[in-house]
Amino acid sequence: MQLLLIRHGIAEDTAPSGGGDAERALTDDGARRLRKGANRLRMQFERLDHVLCSPYRRTRESAAILCAAWGLAAPQTIAGCTPHDAPEDVLPVLAGLDPDAHVALVGH
Repeated sequence: MQLLLIRHGIAEDTAPSGGGDAERALTDDGARRLRKGANRLRMQFERLDHVLCSPYRRTRESAAILCAAWGLAAPQTIAGCTPHDAPEDVLPVLAGLDPDAHVALVGH
């Protein structure tokens, strides 16, 4: 498995009224920079089979940008990769994928 670890793009300092940390969105600049970075990454990693992300809004938005760059349908939101989880919590998900898969994991 080829695993590409990606931190989410620049996000808002605070969530919209009533929302917690999990609801912080990407800023316009964060989304723009991530699009540029994804396009550069695509030149180095021509193949990407899966984009996995945490359930937090900023990682879902970042993962969607990666999917668009590689022409993939949609990211897969998974448990085990929030800022409060241990890194090994994501291993069962990765173990269930094809060992030859090229995977991007968008986290924190």
